[in-house]
Amino acid sequence: MQKRLNAAASLAARDETGRFWTARFPDAGAARLAAHMLGHPDTAPDTAVALGWR
Repeated sequence: MQKRLNAAASLAARDETGRFWTARFPDAGAARLAAHMLGHPDTAPDTAVALGWR
């Protein structure tokens, strides 16, 4: 699970096209914050729940 979250976070964090974040986040900054929180083992589970991913 953590490997998939890290990969998704990495894609979202460096995405400049808006392809990965526009459906859920209002701007790139919000997407980057969520991506970093999903990529960190201490905050990933709570972030996933808050986003409705679990």
